[in-house]
Amino acid sequence: MNMTKLKDCSTAIFKYFVITAITINLVLIVAKQQTKSYWFGSVESPTSNWSTYTEQSGDQIKIDASYSLFNDHKLEENSEFFHYTFSVGADNTVLMHNSDMKIKVRRNRYFYIDDQCSLSVRAGEQITMFNFHMFCKFNPQTLQ
Repeated sequence: MNMTKLKDCSTAIFKYFVITAITINLVLIVAKQQTKSYWFGSVESPTSNWSTYTEQSGDQIKIDASYSLFNDHKLEENSEFFHYTFSVGADNTVLMHNSDMKIKVRRNRYFYIDDQCSLSVRAGEQITMFNFHMFCKFNPQTLQ
């Protein structure tokens, strides 16, 4: 085998390797995108309104929370962003942790209403207007 044929063979093998690596990466990106789930929920009361948008992928959860408090004819609006690594515990409990967040550890309990919607209760056992919200799964691609 002469050097030209060996070089052509090496080039072909390298091109095949690059094309295969790119294809595998694209498949992995699409598969990872398909494993994400999106949730939206809110709670309204006479004195407050809370809304949350949640994106979950693997053991990572990102939560955008917006709230409005109505006090003495004044409206106070605020929003917060949370990014946690989570693990599922017993009794429908999810433990979330991120040492970089203002709230480093959170504990939520989930009560499934159906295959699309759940009720989430933060921390304690008592459900109050300030520690729960209902949220449902949705597909962000359908929001055009």
